[in-house]
Parts: sequence; C-alpha cells; structure tokens
Amino acid sequence: MSRSSHRWYLYLLALAMVIVWFVSNRAAERLPLLVISGPTDLETFAIAKEDGEVLWSIAASEPRTLSRIEYGSVPAGFHQMVPEGNEPPRSLIAGEWLECETVTGDGVFIHQGLATGPETFNPVTSTMSLVGSEARPSD
Repeated sequence: MSRSSHRWYLYLLALAMVIVWFVSNRAAERLPLLVISGPTDLETFAIAKEDGEVLWSIAASEPRTLSRIEYGSVPAGFHQMVPEGNEPPRSLIAGEWLECETVTGDGVFIHQGLATGPETFNPVTSTMSLVGSEARPSD
C-alpha cells in the first residue's frame, strides 16, 4: 500500500469512527414527546389510545412552567396519575393512533396523531379550547 493510499485509508477510518460515535450518541438521546411553545404553565398532561384508555398521565399540584415533556419522565413538581404506583407506562407502538391532552391556565390543547416510536408522537390534528371560548381547530 502506497503512502498516499494509506493516508486515505486512515482518513476514511477516522470518518467512519466519527459517524459511528455521532449516530450512537444521537440514538441515546431522549426525544421529547411534546415540545411546548412558550413555555407555559402546565396543569395536567395525558396521552391515551384511540379507545380512550389513558396510557400515561401527570398532574401538578399547582401550575408549573415547562417547555417539553418526555414520555414516562415525570417533571419536577408533578406527580404521575396513570399508571398508578409510579410504574413506567408501556411503550408506544409505532403507527398507533393517540391523543394527547395538555391543560394549561390558558385552556385545553388536544393533539391527535401517530406514535412514531416507543416514546415519540407525531401530531396530525390539533384542537384548542381557550378559557372562555369555544373549541376550535388550530394550525
């Protein structure tokens, strides 16, 4: 192997190692189930199956400012209501239809969509009902 081809081999090996490191570290990150624009004072959050069965629900004793929610991770100042006993919720099933309900001091926000992985959700439709108003679709 010539000196220049050996150098290229080392460059490619180093690049491959960087790519493997990057991919493995990205896979270990927990993606948020919900990112809240604002942030806003959250009172309760629940995620349920299409038939209404609640998979996971949390509530705050008093509204707490949050900017994101990770499925199964109870934020400080909140307590888990479902499942009982602080058991972890079951994993979401990719492709299952879900509904997330977020209650804030401003109103109720409902997002319906599909699970995209064990802890992730892609909203397809949204509805909001602001305090003192009728429910209306949101964009």
